[in-house]
Amino acid sequence: MLSTYIPPQSFNLGERKEYKNINNVQTLIHVPVNAQFIPLRSVLKLFFEIPEIFDQTLEYLEELYTNDEIITNFVQAEYWKSRRQTFGDRLVLPLVLYFDDYENNNPLGPHRGISKTGAVYVSIPCLPLQYQSKLENIFVFCSFNSLDRQIFSNSIVFSKVIEELNFLNDSGIVVELGKEQKTIFFELVLIVADNLGLHSMLGLSESFNANRFCHHCLIYKSEKSNVFLERQCELRTTDNYSMLLETKDIAVTGLKEECVFHKIKNFHMCENICVDVMHDCWEGICRYDLTLLLNQFIYVMELFTLEDLNTWLRTFCYGSKFSINKPTEISQSSIKNGYIIMTSSEMLCFIRRFNLLVGLKISPDNECWELFITFKELVTVITSSVIQPRTHDVLETLVFEYLSQ
Repeated sequence: MLSTYIPPQSFNLGERKEYKNINNVQTLIHVPVNAQFIPLRSVLKLFFEIPEIFDQTLEYLEELYTNDEIITNFVQAEYWKSRRQTFGDRLVLPLVLYFDDYENNNPLGPHRGISKTGAVYVSIPCLPLQYQSKLENIFVFCSFNSLDRQIFSNSIVFSKVIEELNFLNDSGIVVELGKEQKTIFFELVLIVADNLGLHSMLGLSESFNANRFCHHCLIYKSEKSNVFLERQCELRTTDNYSMLLETKDIAVTGLKEECVFHKIKNFHMCENICVDVMHDCWEGICRYDLTLLLNQFIYVMELFTLEDLNTWLRTFCYGSKFSINKPTEISQSSIKNGYIIMTSSEMLCFIRRFNLLVGLKISPDNECWELFITFKELVTVITSSVIQPRTHDVLETLVFEYLSQ
């Protein structure tokens, strides 16, 4: 027996009232409501006791720490550098927490939403590349019925998550490595989720029609069409967060409640959140902006037909690397509705091959084509596995060019 299975632990969130037929009488009863939690300390201990995992991780970390010229990993960035100065002799590894909802029932059926589940996962961003890319190394942490979080609050639902992350930060885990023992500590560095998920778990306004709708800055809804640069915005900071929270005015602040994850040591939502490239780009900006471009090329400029495009999509040779994620055919209704539907992998493949699919039909000086080329350059930068010291300046320029065209 390998003893590698770690069963989930059930913990109580509270109770709900419901009617049950008892002896043909509808009787009001109290039903306990539970969530499921897997102790991360046990998962990480077993993981790092796998032969060579610990040693290879340390070797990779040392390689990253000695190379400051280019950034290929989170631990080379300024935030982690500043945190390392406080660790002393402790071995501390970063953790990234992911949150998303998924639907268990038919998403189009009458029972959708009833069994919708919120899932929390954790990954270690500084693992060697051959381990980072494996789904099995993204660890399930906690799950609960999404409706329960609306009833019992973030503080209750995420209580075990917060407690466990604080334990890993303060006490760490002891791993058995042959005849010696090593203590590893872990620190939460980022929370990643789609926009709605991030806002709901961090205590921000869940309406994107709100006056202050952004979790990064304090821009007003009325200003968003005229702001193209970060320096034009007042960013959310730990200082202005506290002041805004005291006003208790969600319309002015965009804050519904204090972030429950502030109970985690060295974590603050203004410093430890990031964008989610899958939801924000491939399933967000891309599906809407590319639809606008396709509408221009097909129905306004009449450079090719939708049938032509779908034929090219079917017959194009994508190569072995991209063939498993070849984009699906596009329906006329998708373009009329304003967004095309593809998986994130299919969307990325579509963007990277779009110029080869339709480029011969479009003049290089076509304004919409120039807009797409700028957009593709943006995608190239944000998907790059290597970041140069001034890459953010290039990104800022491309964003400005794209939004102002």
